[in-house]
Amino acid sequence: MSDTEKRLSEAVLRAISDFEGIDEAEGQPLYETVDLDALDDLFRTDSGQVTFQYVDHVVTVTSDGDVRIEPTDDH
Repeated sequence: MSDTEKRLSEAVLRAISDFEGIDEAEGQPLYETVDLDALDDLFRTDSGQVTFQYVDHVVTVTSDGDVRIEPTDDH
């Protein structure tokens, strides 16, 4: 596995792009919503999950790399 594939932020970005049906470069930059370095470092030693809002979606990321995306209640 390459360093890029190990980055949780990259997995989140791919999941959001797939969910929206757009190219990764087309959406709102993820770094405007969440600190990418902090996201990448979050589960290096601990387990758990983190949830944050990104545009019109609620994104939940687990320590095992699972990324769930759901529309917000407003949409």
